[in-house]
Amino acid sequence: MNSEITSLIESGDLLDIEDIAVHFTDPTGTLPIKGRRLQGALKDLIYGAREDIILISYSMSTWNKGWFLWDEIGDKVADGEVTLRVFGDKRKEVERLVGRYKMYGAKGWSWVKLNEDDKSLFHLKALIVDEQIYIGSANFSGLAMEESAEWGIIAESPDLRKELLRYLNHLIKEGRMEEV
Repeated sequence: MNSEITSLIESGDLLDIEDIAVHFTDPTGTLPIKGRRLQGALKDLIYGAREDIILISYSMSTWNKGWFLWDEIGDKVADGEVTLRVFGDKRKEVERLVGRYKMYGAKGWSWVKLNEDDKSLFHLKALIVDEQIYIGSANFSGLAMEESAEWGIIAESPDLRKELLRYLNHLIKEGRMEEV
């Protein structure tokens, strides 16, 4: 084994990631896919939520009931046992989604531009459900799920969850994300 990898393992700097599954969308509709298509895998992830759902995305087409996670998220947060937190680039998208589930305690944060000329983006795409995490290329939009070529992994990883939440908290503390 490479000495650099051995050193990382011994120092404990590697993140523990288990039960990794890769999921795709296929705009051609012709690729034989092992396991679930990405949209189905994300829905299953939401349905399995016991404590919290943290949706992190650049774009979320949440303005209509045709949004692919509308029912799934609503079903999980309506019983009051699952919390919803949303992080996104566009304030209006975050406000729409949080507003829909606000009565159930949903909270959201949007990206803060530093000035008029700031072209920066909050471009992360992830979904944390309890100790499981999705990381991939797909925004949480209908276009991404149905017409684009996208891929992502879903894994069990308290370590990865902790690191991503640490990063999001850092962005909040530094004023780059603000609560809507």
